[in-house]
Amino acid sequence: MDKLKQLRKTRNITQTEIANFLHIEQSTYSGYETGKSKPSIDILKNISKFLNTSIDYLVGNENSNESYRINLTKQDLELQDLTEKLNEIEKAKVIGYAKARLEEQNQQNNKNKK
Repeated sequence: MDKLKQLRKTRNITQTEIANFLHIEQSTYSGYETGKSKPSIDILKNISKFLNTSIDYLVGNENSNESYRINLTKQDLELQDLTEKLNEIEKAKVIGYAKARLEEQNQQNNKNKK
């Protein structure tokens, strides 16, 4: 899967980082990139999530990845992965916390401008 390596390198992500995200060995992930082994559909879903692309693009059914090119940082991806595992009540708490932190940040920035 040539596109795996291309997307990973474009995003400055190491094989170890994506393997850790997938909870697999780096050598297993390397096998996906070289074509020596094929990921399961669940792994493929998680790879597409991590690389912010579609499964269709990864497997060659789409020629363009443009609609999925959003520059997410490693922290953004980690936060997305973690929050997806939370139930709705816990997600609401995280959103509330993030809004409060943003408000504090904005207030601090306004004080610093004066």
